[in-house]
Amino acid sequence: MSLQNEKNTERYLGKKIKRFLFIRPKNLKYYKLAFLHSSLSNNIEGKHNNERLEFLGDSILSSVVTRFLFLEYPEEREGYLSEIRSRYIKREYLNKVGKRLGLHHFLNYKGHFDFEHQHILGNTFEALIGAIFLDKGFYSVIEFWEKLIQENIINTEEILQDINYKNELINYIKRKGSQLEFFDEELIEDNKKIYLSSVIIDKKTISKGKGYSKKDSQKEAAKNAYLKLINL
Repeated sequence: MSLQNEKNTERYLGKKIKRFLFIRPKNLKYYKLAFLHSSLSNNIEGKHNNERLEFLGDSILSSVVTRFLFLEYPEEREGYLSEIRSRYIKREYLNKVGKRLGLHHFLNYKGHFDFEHQHILGNTFEALIGAIFLDKGFYSVIEFWEKLIQENIINTEEILQDINYKNELINYIKRKGSQLEFFDEELIEDNKKIYLSSVIIDKKTISKGKGYSKKDSQKEAAKNAYLKLINL
């Protein structure tokens, strides 16, 4: 590639990043590396790819999410914040974010990949975070994160709804080596049948929940119990 063609290619990449990723790059070399998958690294002198940037971005992203949650939920305790943070940085969710950003249109790779089920776009998103950090600094990563929330690419309600509290509670109790039971009752309120479920751990009632079905009442009771336990 001639020097002029290379400059034109970089200019196009810079415009593309600015338009679709809400970023004004200073040094394109970081972004070019962020979008270079390891499947091509053997064909590149020095065998560079985006894995080191992914490693860096993983750490930076965790700090940005921690800061966001600390400011967003001033009354919540450490256990709850840790649980929600783990949801934000879960690889499956980052893959969704990468797909919504259209990172598969930026990524340079060789071969065929299932972007729907593999975590390649989530890894690329972390590499992009690393690139922004090296290019523009920590607070630019914060601005990028806030822009993603503003554009609904990252959705807090989606994160919270995605939690299966009953499964989380069951797994938590297994790790503790305790015994878990659900006790269900049928009640009449305002001439309507409802269910009242109790979560019992080691023969002690921890929480209760109501619902118009047994499934809903157990779900509510499990949520109350789990949030109570992780905040102890």
